[in-house]
Amino acid sequence: MTAEPEALALRAGMRCFLLPPRSRRLEAPPAPRPVPGAPPGLLGLAMVDRRGAMVWALTPFPSAWVVVERDGGAVVCGGDAVTEPTADAVPLALPEATPLPMPAPVALSIPPRPAAMPLAAPRSRDHYLLTHGTGSVSVPLAALEGMGSLRPGMDPATPPGLPGAFGIHEVAGRRVLVLDPAWCTGGRPATGMASGLVALLRIDGRLLAMPIGRAAPGMEGPALEERLRETPDGRALLDAAPHALPAAGPEAGREVARLLLCEAGGTRFAVVAAEIATVLAPLRPAPAPAPVPSLRGVVSHRGEVLPVHDLDPRLGPPLLAPALAQAPLLRLALPRPVAVPVERVLGLRALPAALIEAVADDVLVSGLAPLDGMGVRICRAAALPA
Repeated sequence: MTAEPEALALRAGMRCFLLPPRSRRLEAPPAPRPVPGAPPGLLGLAMVDRRGAMVWALTPFPSAWVVVERDGGAVVCGGDAVTEPTADAVPLALPEATPLPMPAPVALSIPPRPAAMPLAAPRSRDHYLLTHGTGSVSVPLAALEGMGSLRPGMDPATPPGLPGAFGIHEVAGRRVLVLDPAWCTGGRPATGMASGLVALLRIDGRLLAMPIGRAAPGMEGPALEERLRETPDGRALLDAAPHALPAAGPEAGREVARLLLCEAGGTRFAVVAAEIATVLAPLRPAPAPAPVPSLRGVVSHRGEVLPVHDLDPRLGPPLLAPALAQAPLLRLALPRPVAVPVERVLGLRALPAALIEAVADDVLVSGLAPLDGMGVRICRAAALPA
């Protein structure tokens, strides 16, 4: 016979509030972050059980805390003591969470858009948007070989002496021509090359690399292929780039699976490319507002606070702090914002969907794919965070 859950009440001042079912004690006090325009009693937003929860104070100086589960998520309440319900206890009633007021509109004087200006291209899963600083370029998915890292202090093996290039370097075991991202995006040429994440590109049978801050599906930027093919400097860069081995693509007419190949714990795994929102260059996570198992910290991305969680233990042990600061981050295409670190991003792969062997009854793994001469697990993005 199942025991009835413990009934709890929260005493605040001279009043006793009866808590709804599934409420529980919170041993450690929360560390809320203030919310602009919050009503009286709302201390802010805190992370509880890897979820965001509003924190309410029923007394000026709470010393006891409870987590209240209700439709739409959890709420944290603070009072003087957590006790058993008394005869005078009244049901706890908190204000419904309402959207914060929008700032007052500011009148802007913006000239009308010229009639000839083309509209922005729609978001596309067949193209990737490579961003460096404030500039972006778009490349077809078929041209994106993968991603790698530039080590600090790398000298070019063969300086081409061309505008728009840093030289020929070895990235992920391959000799590539590293492009100046400012030239690619039409900005001011850079004075030197920094270490970090690069996108490996195969264009017209040549291997190139572009330093990036992030990569995400989309085609909102100018096409890098056109700049390389249709300008004198671009054609000179293609001629100077090392040749690539012919790529063996899937046969025409077959359904194609596009996967992002990564490495963690010395083991390779793949994720369906559509389940990855963005690949971020290494960022050192800031400390989280409250200690949560597997939560390594938070990073800022496009104005959002992005929690960074360890990968599922089946994919390897948690990264140590120095390795975490150098790890690329995968922002997952999930309803709640979350990112996971990986040791390496090996690139995008396309193969016939018929070659994938489905795996049933596994929360983490959805299938096995023959990639780079080995059987690689295809993991569900929703199961990647520990």
